[in-house]
Amino acid sequence: MQAYRMNCLTWEDYQAKIKDAILILPVGSTEQHSSHLPLGVDAFLAENIALSLADKIGGLLHQPSIMDTNQFRHQVVDHFFQVLLI
Repeated sequence: MQAYRMNCLTWEDYQAKIKDAILILPVGSTEQHSSHLPLGVDAFLAENIALSLADKIGGLLHQPSIMDTNQFRHQVVDHFFQVLLI
């Protein structure tokens, strides 16, 4: 089956396809993963997994929804590890 990306369709094509297709919404966060990975790696992975699923079932892939990172959580975790290292 063929997957369709919502953002690549005209509104008319989208309206026709959404009637019979399952809409898949990939969700990923934007956060640091050390210095070797991009900030959007979670969103990239979610989109690729969702695209693979959409392709298998003929689904409609919604544009990825990107969650912002929780900076407070990272500050707490970073502080915790700094305390452990002392």
